[in-house]
Amino acid sequence: MHTLPALLTALPTASAVGGWWLIAGLVVAGAFAALFTGTGRRRAVPHPVLRVAVWGLLAAVAARAFAAVVFPQYDSLAAAVVIVVTGGGVILGLAAPPASRRAASAVLLLGAASFAAICATVDPPPTVVPVPADDTSAASSFAVAGLFVAPMLVLDPAGSARRGLARVAAAVVATCAVAAGALYQLGPQRLAVSDAPLHDALAAADAAVLTTMLEAFVVVGTLTAVLVALASARRAASAGPRPRILVGAVVAGAVVLASTVDPVVVLAAASVVAVTSSVLGWVQAGQNGGRQNGK
Repeated sequence: MHTLPALLTALPTASAVGGWWLIAGLVVAGAFAALFTGTGRRRAVPHPVLRVAVWGLLAAVAARAFAAVVFPQYDSLAAAVVIVVTGGGVILGLAAPPASRRAASAVLLLGAASFAAICATVDPPPTVVPVPADDTSAASSFAVAGLFVAPMLVLDPAGSARRGLARVAAAVVATCAVAAGALYQLGPQRLAVSDAPLHDALAAADAAVLTTMLEAFVVVGTLTAVLVALASARRAASAGPRPRILVGAVVAGAVVLASTVDPVVVLAAASVVAVTSSVLGWVQAGQNGGRQNGK
């Protein structure tokens, strides 16, 4: 579910950077995340404080994605309110039960499949060139991957390798399907300047009547993502120093970021922290294993 806010936030930027190569970028992000599943050496974001930071950044992105769709004229204020209300509930013990999280994930997968099917079965407007010749290259896919790798790295908080791989695979398929549908209907140039890419794609496919349904999917996905992110931050903080202070700082920081900073910048920062923690954890685990073998 954390990939939905990333799509709503970064799809135009990814299109501007990579064009149709953004599909490859999503696959690259998923492949990198697949390397860091489970509880062994290659564990995703193993450092507790950095993991808390990543969850806080993703919560800010999800809150802003919700506000941009539901309250576009007051997105900064609405995002801050969402973080304050949800963060207060999490501090008091609120959490999303596993059954509700699975239900939300199933609903979002259904929504992604429906969106992709609608876009694929309707010819794009005549002004849209399906695969335009542009200046993007395969290298741009790695820049796109940097925007989406953090949401995919945290898809397996329980540490189960098999379940983590399944979640990453489902996220890659769903995000690629949605991105391809939007690209097919709008083209990279128009998608790159869209303020509401999924809404504009439905409108291009003569399915604007489904906008309300799309907003319902967005509300379910983004609000659940905010709750899961902050609850996960609280759990991760319990393994670090001064957990209550750390959680409070994360909520306060998320409020500031959600209301003042461009969500694409926040998402990129989350990816930088997540990748850095994962790689450093892998290196440190290898060094510790080498020392034990040496003894």
